[in-house]
Amino acid sequence: MKNSPPSPPPRKTGKASAFRSARQFPWTKEEDAFLGKLTDRDVAEKLNRTLSGVRDRRKFLGKVAVGHAPQPFRMEREPRDRYARLFVTKSNQELRAILGWSYKRILTRRRQLAGSKVRKQQPEWTLEEDHLLGTKPDHVLARKFGRPGPRRATASPPKAHPGEKGLASGRR
Repeated sequence: MKNSPPSPPPRKTGKASAFRSARQFPWTKEEDAFLGKLTDRDVAEKLNRTLSGVRDRRKFLGKVAVGHAPQPFRMEREPRDRYARLFVTKSNQELRAILGWSYKRILTRRRQLAGSKVRKQQPEWTLEEDHLLGTKPDHVLARKFGRPGPRRATASPPKAHPGEKGLASGRR
């Protein structure tokens, strides 16, 4: 006959295992009543629960911590172009009055909006336009179709500043 395997040694019970977990001991209405009236630390000690467990429960119920201003549960991002229309029609002074923003923030937002100009979506090419491509210069066809012309490369050599001596003036 085989011997049965030895039983595992008893688990050590420390302070961590003495806490009441929400899984084993669901929150009661009486326990919920303490939240928001006492500090989280006091509630945790009184109910023998972890501090993080008490905080999580309080936030889940939407209660404010004692001695703190109410905080939103989640920060909502403002849509990207929520104010874009205002920036087109209003002055900085009007924007400051409407939005309550500082001049620096308004100027920064103006720069952001100016830098991210989106090109208008062009309609699909028609068969007629497709057949005419290559028969005339692109800029002529672009004007005829009412489309933006081809972009020109603007790579030019850097100009020397007055008073600077370049290779063209000779070396000493």
